[in-house]
Amino acid sequence: MQEQDRILIEKAKQLINENKLSEAETILVPINNEYSVFEIAKIKQMQGNDNESEKLYKQVLQINPDSVESQLELARIYARQRRIDLAKEFYNKYLEKIKDNADVYKEMAMLYESIGDNIQSVKSIEIASSISPDDIQMSFELGIAYREAGRDEDSAKVFKKLLEREDVKNDKFLNNKALNEYEISTRKEILESKPRAMIGMIMNKCNISCRICDIWSRPKWQEPDRILKEIVDLLPYMEDICWQGGEVFYMKEFNSMLAEGVKCKNLNQVIFTNGLLLDEKNLEIIAKGNVELVLSIDGATKETYEYIRRGANFETLCEKLELIKEVRKSTGAKINTYLNPVICRRNYKEIEQMVEFAHKYEFTSITLNPIRGIPEENIFEPIDEQAFEFMRKVVPIAEQKSKEYGIRFNNWMPIDCSCGNIEFRQSEIQEKDVEKELKNNQSLEEKKKFPTENIDAELNKADSEKNEEKKEQQIKNNRMICYAPWQRILLDNDGQVRPYAICTKWLGSTSKYSLKELWNSPQMQLYRRKLANNDFMDLCQPECISGQIRNKLCRPVEDK
Repeated sequence: MQEQDRILIEKAKQLINENKLSEAETILVPINNEYSVFEIAKIKQMQGNDNESEKLYKQVLQINPDSVESQLELARIYARQRRIDLAKEFYNKYLEKIKDNADVYKEMAMLYESIGDNIQSVKSIEIASSISPDDIQMSFELGIAYREAGRDEDSAKVFKKLLEREDVKNDKFLNNKALNEYEISTRKEILESKPRAMIGMIMNKCNISCRICDIWSRPKWQEPDRILKEIVDLLPYMEDICWQGGEVFYMKEFNSMLAEGVKCKNLNQVIFTNGLLLDEKNLEIIAKGNVELVLSIDGATKETYEYIRRGANFETLCEKLELIKEVRKSTGAKINTYLNPVICRRNYKEIEQMVEFAHKYEFTSITLNPIRGIPEENIFEPIDEQAFEFMRKVVPIAEQKSKEYGIRFNNWMPIDCSCGNIEFRQSEIQEKDVEKELKNNQSLEEKKKFPTENIDAELNKADSEKNEEKKEQQIKNNRMICYAPWQRILLDNDGQVRPYAICTKWLGSTSKYSLKELWNSPQMQLYRRKLANNDFMDLCQPECISGQIRNKLCRPVEDK
């Protein structure tokens, strides 16, 4: 390769790292050699265009059949696309030449696990572990793989061995993680380990009064100081916490809580915010840690935004978004920002403009959420055919623009909206819907205490006939469908607590009990007991039973 081409390719790589994909591609296209084509393929991959990326990696292999990097990237594309045979073929081609890459064997293990081939999954992770025998994370993966294969005893042995390591004993986070995994594998009901993930809706106060939300109209509430202290004390043990309100930056104590989280090197913090109270002080804290911002912005124009977000000012919002850009530039911090509009009657015509808005303010992704309730703004229930006809045309355009800008595009509109050529999908269960349904089904008096009534009866309740086959399969596999009651806890914005957003049974209230008490409450023990005994049909939601939601930590917008 000529020296000038090498310099240009290095410059393009730097631009790719800065997410300036169009500029990088402009430099790379004229060079047209193996290395430039490979980098263009990476750009297409970052833009979500796997089909074009696949063609380019194949082009590299035509130039250089021994390009192991291209073989590996093709394997990853095929794995994402669920083209399993091709994924295995290209992983194996890579491993024929590079036999000591533990991470690739780990990827192979994940691929096999995804298709239910637990035997091959375990074999792959065993090879990875043999390559990196002292790698703590690989030991965790091995223990989890054994458990997924129904080999709980082998799994427990791996985690017990981890607990005996001095470097694990001396690390608060690792020791809790290993203990927690050991307790899952041994199916303990009362845990010594602490929660590893939390959704904390710590108050319902807000600085604006949105038309698509009623939280501002409720009696003002905030978690008591003793609970806030407990949350802070738990942060060093956790992997993920999702902060929600109200508006969390409206809480005077929040900056100090956020700063305590930043001190925890293993903790990822996700904050749902309207962004209007961001300032240099809290952004300085955010820049120091692993913190992501989910910004609730429902309009790309001043008129629409201020109509929906009553009390908000569009110019102030834009100033805050510019401030985020400045802090990124001045600190070098990678602050992921996710644009999270709720699509409704007032704003559906601005979907394409929202992508331009996301590009202007350097958002990491945009996620289209359907409105729930609010009849005057709801275009989904009942279906507004005129709105849907418009979206049939504009959503594919918006998605393509997002790809060109390198912005991830998530479309979470309902699957039953009959939008023709648009692939609408419901990737997540909306917490507010579940929250509303659960509250409608449970009186305040019931929620004020541990719901211990009728536990024995529930444990003996027969499963419905239609789910019997699924239950028998789970028992045969000796594999639990969910680990949430062992790993995580959700604090709702009225003090009620559940393991996870779509769990149906309350554990109790923070107004009466500590988090420590709720973590091992009778109802939480019930969850663990029924899941450990594969007796979950009358307890769990269909989404969990079907495997849609499983062993997830707190990543409401993007997977890790």
